[in-house]
Amino acid sequence: MKIRKLIFALLLLLPVSAFSENVTLQFFTSRGEILEKEVNASTRLLMITEAFIPRSTVDEEVFIVDVSGFDQLKDLQILNVNALNNLSNFNFIGDIENLRELYIHFCFVDSIKFLEKMKKLEIAEISMYVMEDKKELFISEQVDLSNAISLARINFHASVMNKEEDLLNFNNIPNLINVQNQPVLDIGSCGIETIGPEQRVQLKQYSQIYLWPNPIIRDELQIEALKDLNIVLK
Repeated sequence: MKIRKLIFALLLLLPVSAFSENVTLQFFTSRGEILEKEVNASTRLLMITEAFIPRSTVDEEVFIVDVSGFDQLKDLQILNVNALNNLSNFNFIGDIENLRELYIHFCFVDSIKFLEKMKKLEIAEISMYVMEDKKELFISEQVDLSNAISLARINFHASVMNKEEDLLNFNNIPNLINVQNQPVLDIGSCGIETIGPEQRVQLKQYSQIYLWPNPIIRDELQIEALKDLNIVLK
């Protein structure tokens, strides 16, 4: 009897993940390969770097063109994607239905339309690069956040990279419409030199806007034109 009680007590001390099954994530490459990664189904926090993605059998550099399987991670609440140079399609993030916090740092991003599907997301922090020949498409693409009813903060920092791999100012705000819940917006590192009338209307969707250290903060006339917004300059 004592042995049974001891075994039962030890089982209670084990984390829930010890009883969880693994799920398979698939990464589809530009060479037609399917790279697979096993992840515990009950994972709550996940960091994705280049080391996370299985190695290709091809010696030359390959790019990840699509990702699947993240919809199986029902308990995943925090996702950190860091310094992925071979992936620019982040649509798979929209499949993570219970995600609360998203951090994308130092990645090339073609689109942030995946935010439209994220009903439970509270924090979105995107520090990204966009290629110069894709910048206009990125800027013109409206992202409708009607369904993102839990957002409390958006940190958006972007730079443009040209063919010579020089970094240029993004000089725009993210094209987000129907923003819910009046979140805080931090666009401090976008190289913003001017904010036009249409962008001023968009900025009214936020409770606070952090502009420092964008070049525009040194333009007193432009800052005066934004006086009806809750701008934070420092």
